[in-house]
Amino acid sequence: MPNINEMLPSKYLKQTDVPAPIVVTIIGVKQVNVAPQDDPEEMKWAIKFAELDRPMILNSTNINIAGKLLGPNTDNWKNKEIVLY
Repeated sequence: MPNINEMLPSKYLKQTDVPAPIVVTIIGVKQVNVAPQDDPEEMKWAIKFAELDRPMILNSTNINIAGKLLGPNTDNWKNKEIVLY
């Protein structure tokens, strides 16, 4: 029987994809359309990591934490390491 997380595939990283803390390297931050197909565009910011296949959608908490750790200019985040948990 499949795990329920396998039944709900996503183009984006989910909490269940990171069962234990992992050090990742940021390779970029960009806006992505998270709206379902045929729905109006819904743009959100996402962060991509070298070690993971899927980007992580940034919510306000994640943006604020990253900003405090890495500074307000996301261009400077590239190649920086952070811990996801």
